[in-house]
Amino acid sequence: MAPSRLGELMSAAGYAQVRTVRTAGETHGDGLLPPTGPAPVTPPPVDVLVGRAEELAMVNDTLADAQRHALVIAGATGVGKTRLARESLALARQRGRAPFWVSASEAAATIPFGALAHLRPRGDSAEGFQMMSGAAGWLASAAQGQPAVLGVDDAHQLDDASAALVHHLAVTGAAFVVATVRSGAPVPGPITALWKDGLAERVELQPLGRSDTAALAESLLAGPIEGITREQLWRLSEGNPLYLCELIRGGFAAHALTSQAGVWCWQGRVSAAARLAELVAERVRRQPADVQRLIDLVAFGEPLALALLERAGMDAAAIERAERAGLVRTELSGHGITVRLAHPIFGEVARSGSSPLHRREVCRQLARAARLGENTGDLVRTAVWHVEGGVDPGAGVLAAAACRALAVPDLPLALRLSAAAVRAGEGQDAQRAAAMAHALCGDAERADAEFAGLDRQELPDLVRAELAASRAWNLTFGLGRPAAGDAVLAAAENAVSAGHELLACQRANFLTIAGRPAEALAVTASVIGRPGAPDEATGRALASRCQSLAVQGRHEESLVAGERALELHRLRHGGDWSMIQEEILAGLCLTHLHAGRLAEAQAVVEAGRARSTAAGWRVGTAMWATWQGNVMLARGAARSAAAQFREAAALISDSAHPYQEWVIRLLSVLHARAAALVGEVEEAVAAMAVAQRLAQPWTDVLDAWDGMSHSWLAAARGELSTAIELALAAAERARRYQQSGWEIIARHQVVRFGAAELVAARLAELGSCVDGPLPALFVRHGAALSRADGAGLDAVAAGFADLGYLLLAVDASAQAAHIHRANGRIGSATMAAARARELATHCESARTPALALLTDPTELTRRETELARLAASGLTNRTIAQRLAISVRTVDNTLHQVYTKLGVAGRNDLRLLLTPLSHEHSAAR
Repeated sequence: MAPSRLGELMSAAGYAQVRTVRTAGETHGDGLLPPTGPAPVTPPPVDVLVGRAEELAMVNDTLADAQRHALVIAGATGVGKTRLARESLALARQRGRAPFWVSASEAAATIPFGALAHLRPRGDSAEGFQMMSGAAGWLASAAQGQPAVLGVDDAHQLDDASAALVHHLAVTGAAFVVATVRSGAPVPGPITALWKDGLAERVELQPLGRSDTAALAESLLAGPIEGITREQLWRLSEGNPLYLCELIRGGFAAHALTSQAGVWCWQGRVSAAARLAELVAERVRRQPADVQRLIDLVAFGEPLALALLERAGMDAAAIERAERAGLVRTELSGHGITVRLAHPIFGEVARSGSSPLHRREVCRQLARAARLGENTGDLVRTAVWHVEGGVDPGAGVLAAAACRALAVPDLPLALRLSAAAVRAGEGQDAQRAAAMAHALCGDAERADAEFAGLDRQELPDLVRAELAASRAWNLTFGLGRPAAGDAVLAAAENAVSAGHELLACQRANFLTIAGRPAEALAVTASVIGRPGAPDEATGRALASRCQSLAVQGRHEESLVAGERALELHRLRHGGDWSMIQEEILAGLCLTHLHAGRLAEAQAVVEAGRARSTAAGWRVGTAMWATWQGNVMLARGAARSAAAQFREAAALISDSAHPYQEWVIRLLSVLHARAAALVGEVEEAVAAMAVAQRLAQPWTDVLDAWDGMSHSWLAAARGELSTAIELALAAAERARRYQQSGWEIIARHQVVRFGAAELVAARLAELGSCVDGPLPALFVRHGAALSRADGAGLDAVAAGFADLGYLLLAVDASAQAAHIHRANGRIGSATMAAARARELATHCESARTPALALLTDPTELTRRETELARLAASGLTNRTIAQRLAISVRTVDNTLHQVYTKLGVAGRNDLRLLLTPLSHEHSAAR
């Protein structure tokens, strides 16, 4: 499916609802409304001072310290000195002090007392000490009996007279002084004396950390930001609040920053706004010509070795001047001294402001100064300099660099370098790199053409087999042509005398994702047991086994296979990235999650997400965000999980990759489940619509998951009998394809819906072939509920809670309370209900049929309770009959029995006794 068509599909289901723009400057609450026209939107100040709790505590302590007469806030430009100073004056006002504010500037510094002229009494021509005394008296008068506090912004720019006056006011106690100074700037002696003489507390204000930067950005936008945009904003701002705000302003001005399904995304690469670019460029323009040239070289090549810069004609004196100006920094590394820009924004501005001709000249200088092979880690950067500068790097360099870019992964760069390698005539290596780069970037048609062209050439058998496996993968998942993919594998099997193991591994991969784990395991067993099978093939076979065994619930075997596959991958590829590695790790995450090892699953997710986010790989980040949501869902945090799925959808909606549709189907199925659990029926319906439209036979491993999510959706609507039927149908599908791991989850879902008698026997059978602490609890849960064993349910609930599956523990505790109450054990019922309610406080308002038992009358049967709830939600008898596919007479008769048992007059009274499971029913009232 083409990316544009996929975007239409997701938009129709509510996933790609791009919020656009209002008039400039319009705000909502404490955040931004998105722009509605070409005018840029100015981010409003954030009410909460983000990430400065420690500094504010120091301010409070200093204000309360009788020995301190001043506070000096030092930091780099844009780090938030002024913001903290104003907050300090606000705190002083709360302590009963009268605040005054002074802003120093270069212009005011040319006039004695220029910055503090407004503190001088009108018509007063006094100078020197008389002026100081007069200013102190004027402050005392203006403060009207309150102690004065004087804020002095940019105190390093004060003229000598003004600096002396500020010092005098602090020393004499006429005012408590809060001054800001820029780190590294020359500061007047009287201001320096404030902290040197012990009169002032000096605060070194640092940039915000990664999490605080994200918090500030999301406060400005009044909503969540997807992971790669968050990472890019962090990397480019490095926690500088001014730079961050200007980057966001620029995103609005360029219409690059948009909200998709409530998640903010930057379309393309994050770049600096014109206003910020001009601010930085002006700072560089004030430097000598050799420093400006140094900034250009470092901007296009950092980090640069000092030796390379010297070969490019730079001398140490220019580097020292740039370092003193705060534009570059030097570091000692294992390869000698390296030079970096002092802040990433300097490089962004330098690069974005360069003309194509200037870029070419700078890269040419770098290419000519480079020494290929001097540092193998520089291969990709050096190749880029040669391509951009139009310099021939030598045979094979560009193809090798393209392969390195694929291994990072930097897929757009791999495309550029492989295309350059093909143009340079670097042969099959360049064509292979180009084919894989096009496939991984989602240009499946172009990739297939590249693969087909290679297939017509003379190739070693192993290479031909490898390319056939890759082409079949691209045909199946990228182009949705599994029959063509199978034909490519069959043709290769007949054409090669070596490499059959690699082709078999690709077949096993297809069988796994198609939901046929037993067949996949049979194929991989033949590969692993084959004498002389190459390590690459063995590793891929083990990766497929890890996933297939997880589907069958053979978790211990799955872990062994996955760990061994990772070990072989590391031995063969070192730390390089590969699609196979991601598949192995996803299989391990799934195994941990369904075996009952949440902490281990979380660790795999965090590492995978950090890796893909750092690489800017949107599809990979979306996949790991999906697994993060799945872990949250297992913990019972359904609302947080839904937020993760929305972020994943925003990340992948404008991306392309052969696994794009597979990932979207997976996240949609899980999103529907999360939304249903918190009663958001419309959101769940929209997510399921996407999942259903993307369902294909080659991704049928998710069929049982689809059925389970449909079941939860029915439960959210109050249609419990339908929910049970759907869960049972999902379990039967899983059983038919020997997906025991899926089957046990689906049958346990029936237990959660209260119909344990329908599945307890089969759960016991599954318990003999599905291993892990979590499946063992599924079996015990079914047995306890089917026997109406309240104590057994209490023990099961404790087991779920110990493993961290809190919503499962809630359901078991609620069922235990219901059983205890029905058996007249009021004390036990009270304890179990209390445990259920306490655990539910950690589950973000999740709503399940079991939790509803805490308020359901024990006199009613399951069917009577279902109809009573639907009636209480406001549905007519005819609508209830249509939903449950029963006659209106059956509904009438059943509700009459309900009224008799409960002693109520009609459906209006039911509303006082029963609460609906979903928001949809709340609206129906």
